[in-house]
Amino acid sequence: MSPDILVQRDDDAVAVVTLANPDKLNAVTAAMWRKLKAVFDAMAADAELRCVVLCGAGPAFAAGGDLEEFRTARDTLDKALAYHEAVGAALAAIEACPVPTVARILGPCVG
Repeated sequence: MSPDILVQRDDDAVAVVTLANPDKLNAVTAAMWRKLKAVFDAMAADAELRCVVLCGAGPAFAAGGDLEEFRTARDTLDKALAYHEAVGAALAAIEACPVPTVARILGPCVG
């Protein structure tokens, strides 16, 4: 499975957002940070949504950032700044989302 952010809506009022990189204990890649921002921006505008559950796939919630990716994603100043901007924007989108968000943390959680 390639790293991704999965969104499931079994009940129209509840969304489950899954950090899906289980082979690396859900280490978050730069692409995942960008998608996480887009997902939470969309959820913030969804008048039908009442709750978001954020969880990890497999036996961990999240191992933090993908350290293997750091060698290429942050090997220049411009890339490092862009990476940290993506992380900050995703975290800001989660914080700004008016929909109550619950983290379902099972197993390791780092970062």
